[in-house]
Amino acid sequence: MKLVIAAATDVGTVRETNEDFFYYSKPGKLIVVCDGMGGHQSGAVASRIAGKTIRDVFFHADFAELARLGEDVIDRLPPLALRLVIGARLANRRLLAMAAQDKKLRGMGTTLVAIALGENNACAVHVGDSRLYCWRDRKLAALTEDHSLVNQLLQDRDIRQDQVKAFRKKNVLTRALGTHQTLKVEAQWFPVQPADLFLLCSDGFHNALHDDQIAKLLTRQEPDPQKMIDGMVQQAKTVNGSDNITAVIAKIEKIAGAAEKKDRVKLEAPDETTRTIEFEDKFIQGKYVAAKTMNPFNKVRFKRPWWPLFVGLGGLLLAVMIFIAVNRKNFFPAQPPAAPPSILLPVAETKPATGLALVDSQIAAGELVEPPPIGGYLAFVHVGNSQQLDKLRNSPGIRLLDQFNADRQTMASASRQLSRQILSGVYSLALLDSLQAPVYRRSGIRLYKLPAPPDSGRLTTAIAPRAILNPSPESSPNLATTPRNEITGDVKKDTLSIQQ
Repeated sequence: MKLVIAAATDVGTVRETNEDFFYYSKPGKLIVVCDGMGGHQSGAVASRIAGKTIRDVFFHADFAELARLGEDVIDRLPPLALRLVIGARLANRRLLAMAAQDKKLRGMGTTLVAIALGENNACAVHVGDSRLYCWRDRKLAALTEDHSLVNQLLQDRDIRQDQVKAFRKKNVLTRALGTHQTLKVEAQWFPVQPADLFLLCSDGFHNALHDDQIAKLLTRQEPDPQKMIDGMVQQAKTVNGSDNITAVIAKIEKIAGAAEKKDRVKLEAPDETTRTIEFEDKFIQGKYVAAKTMNPFNKVRFKRPWWPLFVGLGGLLLAVMIFIAVNRKNFFPAQPPAAPPSILLPVAETKPATGLALVDSQIAAGELVEPPPIGGYLAFVHVGNSQQLDKLRNSPGIRLLDQFNADRQTMASASRQLSRQILSGVYSLALLDSLQAPVYRRSGIRLYKLPAPPDSGRLTTAIAPRAILNPSPESSPNLATTPRNEITGDVKKDTLSIQQ
């Protein structure tokens, strides 16, 4: 069989969501149309679940398992019709189970119309007021009867056809999927011919367009089936867009051969037995529920929203962080800066008589005083020879920091060193630790040339202004940032004599 299928749907002009659902498969020659009901998007859930369940059952590979599900009607239905009936029954049971688990889905339901085509015949089922039409030999025939209150009243002749338009409860259904524990399904099968065209539609389509209007649109024979069905849906929307509108057409272009039976057979599959319902529920749990229970959050997805809890915890954490930032001093008190390391420390065995520490007021008298408890004093000492240097180095209470010459050369010869003298001028003193990091600096030290001593056996010293060796951080700026001439002052022309 060669088949052409086209479909279209529209939300209409009044409703916000489209609760219709359609599905078709050209290779499988299956077409399904469902019209959901229930509101709050539960109708859309019902129509999609029903349509997909029928699709899954129709293509289910294990026919023996399906035969057990339809053991009460297997001897009265052909295989294609049996698959459709079992699919409708399972869809009904699945909707009931979902509504029982989630109160938001309670009251949902859906209509159903489906057709499956073989090589030269077709089988169809329907529940509700979605319809199946057949266009053959330029004539339109409705193959289904609505399961609605207004149609039942017409059959019982309680109302006339001209009263249907004004009937207020014409949308009330007497049968639908998801509304009762058991389901009666209208099934039929019949032979097909080349050029047959089948139309499946929801009530939004056939309520807007009457049968004669539908036949007029089909008479045009648009070459492109998709353009034809799009135009028909738009025409229905223009006439009455108060409901969702869905329509699918399937045109047979070629069949394998003529069918043996040319009669159309209709059968109503009865309500399921208790045994059949047990098989159906077990099948649903094995195929659908088991896969979902692997996710532990599925059970509470609709019942308990967790996002308010996460929002509250996030807000609390943010408030704590802001509080700590504002009161940071209370939580993290500032540590006092560590005092810079000092190269020279007071010597415990330093004697007042030999400690090299001079006070400005005592320089003139040549007195030696005890070093203050905070450290000591610095002095530049000019020695005449290496023996005097060794004697100074071995003197108790004195630490020789460094020795240098004006030309920055090593002491190669004593005669040359004796002829070299420290030049007068302004100098800077810097102390470095073992890592060459500055720990002290004093700029603006002025040295004067001293007169020759009366006794050549004495050594002459040039005394700089008093400098404490372990000063406070305020008085010991970093070497790289201390400006020049931070401390200036003149040194008196005094001498200190140390006996050889």
